[in-house]
Amino acid sequence: MPTERQNMQPLKYDDILTDHWRVAELCRPDDWPVLQGDEHLQVHLRALAATVLEPLRILAGHPLICISGYRSPAHNAGINGAKQSQHMLANAADIVPAGVEWQALRAHFLRHAGFEEFTAKMAADQEMVRQLDLLVEHHLADELQAVGGVGWYPNSGWCHLDRRARGPGGHISRWVGSDFGSES
Repeated sequence: MPTERQNMQPLKYDDILTDHWRVAELCRPDDWPVLQGDEHLQVHLRALAATVLEPLRILAGHPLICISGYRSPAHNAGINGAKQSQHMLANAADIVPAGVEWQALRAHFLRHAGFEEFTAKMAADQEMVRQLDLLVEHHLADELQAVGGVGWYPNSGWCHLDRRARGPGGHISRWVGSDFGSES
């Protein structure tokens, strides 16, 4: 794990943030120039890795894959992301358990309206993502206190986590989304 002194240095694209997360896993190469030039975004990315993703990886007990972390405003607009997306603040990640073929799952739902044509693999993948969502839900009050927003995307195959401020009484924003831009 990086030392406190290393955390004060500007990030490099190949830097290790925690035992299980690297900058390159949480930021696409095309988005790196924006993140590289903004120290506040770098602070947010470090905090996301340390207070949300690393604890969740430990709780899950198996590798997780970030399919979308920091997004530049241009990237976010290009995929029709939410206009105030936490991804643009380096405060959010869409994740799946390792082994989930989320692209195939998402492609299936983009082509087909119903569950009838689900293959056994797609059903198993969807269940793995749902179990990840349930794990998050179970640990929000304890190990995952930094999480302020959770979205489950059953048709697209990922779970969204972010560090937004919790609402009154510790309220966590929750939603079920269908695709990018569903973030509330």
